[in-house]
Amino acid sequence: MKFAFDVPKSKKMRLIVNTDSKNEADDQFAIVHALLTPRFDIRGIIAAQFEHNAILQGRPPGTMQQSYDEVEKLLELMDCRTSIAELKARVQPCGAIGDYLYQQLIDFNDWVAERNPNAPWPKGEMWALGDSPAVSLLLDDHEYGYEWKPAPRIDADTLHYIHHQKDRLIRVYHYVDPRFTLEDMFAKLALHFG
Repeated sequence: MKFAFDVPKSKKMRLIVNTDSKNEADDQFAIVHALLTPRFDIRGIIAAQFEHNAILQGRPPGTMQQSYDEVEKLLELMDCRTSIAELKARVQPCGAIGDYLYQQLIDFNDWVAERNPNAPWPKGEMWALGDSPAVSLLLDDHEYGYEWKPAPRIDADTLHYIHHQKDRLIRVYHYVDPRFTLEDMFAKLALHFG
């Protein structure tokens, strides 16, 4: 993909994206954002299953294939909290990919509301693009928004977290700038497809 500007090779990051892209409606935004980011050298996209959630939601089995098909659709179309109004104004006008991203979110929103009108999520007029901060944290690590903590382990028998390990430190984020995340994605969509 040709980008609107170049990033020095020494600053590029090789990535593999792992996604359950048909589980909810936010993975698609993170995938497109990553693919439009010139700093990222995307080496592959792995379709992940979400069978447990699908069963709970009354959806058909075969979720890994559903994720794979969704990734294929996003690639074909490409030849943090936000309102649906903002997505309509800033994403939908950006070509076929913008229209698709917006419409699949609306369709998922409607599908959940029809199946369970009392569900507390999604809220109807806003959406948390929860997978997108991973993209912006790779662009800028928000050095004042995290602290280093020992990585928890998972007990093999109970599947509960075991805290107070000292083997490896991880970043625990308290803040990710949502405007940085969204504005970068909106700008890249507009530069490529707007």
